Amino acid sequence: MAKAEIGNLNGYPAVFIDGEPYPFTQAITVRTHTRDGLKFDADYFRRLGESGIRLFYVTCDTEWGVSGSVKEFESECEQLFAAVPNAYVMVRIGLHPPVSFTEEYPEECFTYDDGSSPSVVLGNETFCRRYPHLYSEASSVWREQAKEALLQTCGKFDEMPFADRIIGYFFAAGGTSEWYYLLDLENGERTGDFSAAFRREFSAYLKEKYKTEDALKRAWREEDASFENPKIPDAEERFYAKRFDAGYWREDEACEESLTAVRTNGTNIGSFLDTDSRMRVLDFYRAWHIATAKSQIYFAKAIKERYRGEKLTGAFYGSYGCTDF
Repeated sequence: MAKAEIGNLNGYPAVFIDGEPYPFTQAITVRTHTRDGLKFDADYFRRLGESGIRLFYVTCDTEWGVSGSVKEFESECEQLFAAVPNAYVMVRIGLHPPVSFTEEYPEECFTYDDGSSPSVVLGNETFCRRYPHLYSEASSVWREQAKEALLQTCGKFDEMPFADRIIGYFFAAGGTSEWYYLLDLENGERTGDFSAAFRREFSAYLKEKYKTEDALKRAWREEDASFENPKIPDAEERFYAKRFDAGYWREDEACEESLTAVRTNGTNIGSFLDTDSRMRVLDFYRAWHIATAKSQIYFAKAIKERYRGEKLTGAFYGSYGCTDF
């Protein structure tokens, strides 16, 4: 089994496989979409290999999420290795649950303040389908079941003849597998997330940060603040993200006049949140994103433990801090 790690090569990060450096300029995905469906251009990949590119992403879901994915993965790998015999693979592994999961666990799915949990169409590299609810990336139930499915999938990969060419796992979840939610956190006057899944994470975050409820009350300037069922900010408290910051990037004259006339509702200083008076809003957003980061760490730890730290792990998370998305 190949040992992969990130190391330093002349002052720059590089992938090292069995001690040999592979400068990470670009990892190419094997799955190519065309109007006629999926296509593998063998000549193109052969020329990539000849040019020195040996690191490739191959996409796969767990069988829990998408039946038949492992067989497709094996077929794509076989085509890749026929074109680039010395290639290495980073598995772009989908951790999306099946539709039945959101039907069975609606409390583990994104929920607005009015109790609604709308259906969504989730699309990525391997499927496009409607879910009755959008699963929460903060859900401990989803984490546990997805981890079990991930490790079962790893077991299948380990039995394949090219198992020693797999150097790591790149985790895919959320919208387009990039770990963002397909719904706005602020939709008109509705706000999210009020799911049981996120509430647990919010409480855990506050306990870790403040230690005592007295400290929480001082920071929030709220005598009724508590670790259990903490209050989630409403639309007006998110003014800086929804009304001011989002509109700032528009350049039309009407928007500029509007922003000049209404620069604050008492919760913001320009496009910044007034954290002196609204620490609860900051804590909400921070807990929201930390919950997603914890999920990524949870899956990474499972891979590191299974392979004794000898495989790479990674994920997209560009929407960290993107508060109005």
